[in-house]
Amino acid sequence: MSHLDLDEKELVRRARRGDRLSFARLVEAHQDRLFNAVARMVGNRDDAADLVQEVFLKAFRALDEFREEARFFTWLYRIAMNAAISHRRRAPARGRVVSLSAPGGGAETEGEPGLSLDPEDPAGGPGRDAELREMGGAVERAIAGLPAEERALVVLRDVDGCTYEEIAEVLSISLATVRSRLHRARLDLRGRLEKWLGD
Repeated sequence: MSHLDLDEKELVRRARRGDRLSFARLVEAHQDRLFNAVARMVGNRDDAADLVQEVFLKAFRALDEFREEARFFTWLYRIAMNAAISHRRRAPARGRVVSLSAPGGGAETEGEPGLSLDPEDPAGGPGRDAELREMGGAVERAIAGLPAEERALVVLRDVDGCTYEEIAEVLSISLATVRSRLHRARLDLRGRLEKWLGD
């Protein structure tokens, strides 16, 4: 059986036994999604690249602590979000994340309307393109201005499309806390984007 045929749990088991190729497959499976989330958290791609390398190194060293009843990506995200939140507390975001587009961003299925972070692109021409770029910049600045914990919730749910259960596991908080804090974060974000969201 090749490494391509192995499921994630088997890759983790092999990586625990020192199989670096299996761990490389885990990195390959998650690095893009993890990088995008961390970049949106810290607001700078160079810092995000450094942090993601640190996260994978820490994960490799801590594989024995991974409980197989959890999903590997949520365990990995927990390490990454903790690192990103710590980074944000130590140093203000510098630079600009190029894009907030993400599959499933803004989708909501749990009774509360989501906050769509991707500007729609109806046919419009150069004036509309400039307006959409300005709005995208406003969204990025608004998210960058959120406290680190609120930003993590918005990034995980409204940008990355994680479920409430996944967010609770990643951030080690209850589902009720996820809902209340996410509601508060969205209110904060809406206030910052009042010009763009309208009435």
